[in-house]
Amino acid sequence: MIYHIRITAVPLLLGLALASCTAPQTQTPIGTASKIIQSAPQTAPVTAPVVTSAVDAYAKTLLDALQPRSIAESREYCGYIYRRADGGLAATPAIPGDEASCDLPYPSQNTVASYHTHGSYSRSYDNEVPSTGDLRSDFAFGTDGYVSTPGGRLWRVDHRQRIAILICGPLCIYADPRDDPSDAGHVAQSYTLGQLQRR
Repeated sequence: MIYHIRITAVPLLLGLALASCTAPQTQTPIGTASKIIQSAPQTAPVTAPVVTSAVDAYAKTLLDALQPRSIAESREYCGYIYRRADGGLAATPAIPGDEASCDLPYPSQNTVASYHTHGSYSRSYDNEVPSTGDLRSDFAFGTDGYVSTPGGRLWRVDHRQRIAILICGPLCIYADPRDDPSDAGHVAQSYTLGQLQRR
């Protein structure tokens, strides 16, 4: 049985939620990210610790390559980073979502983290930070998560510490040329679920 997680971004007037994705596709993600799997066994996520810095670097390369497509199409893309049998990292194909959401199937046993973009710049969303739904989804599945923003920020949702941590700031990865940095307001270095709810 496949469980789906829906991550949705809600207009600012209604509050915040998460951005998620749909069923795996056979397409290969844009860019230089290494091997891809078409589907993975639907079992509980792996709980073995991983070297965070290596996963951060992999996620940065993966999402930087995916940003131009996500921004051009004004839609979110999502997927999973997983550990290959040889111990290396790879990513599932990027799944297209819509402007503010993307559905992911339940993570497989070798899943290390989820990943998703926040699409193009829009005044309607607080998309320079992860949403409360982004955090809830990763907490529920017991995986970390990576989120890229239109302003070129990269975040890691740490499910063990239950916090979102800014990996790198504006323009550290490909950014929407139409982004308005002043619209984001103050962006902290980290956020708990409660802090995002109050933002």
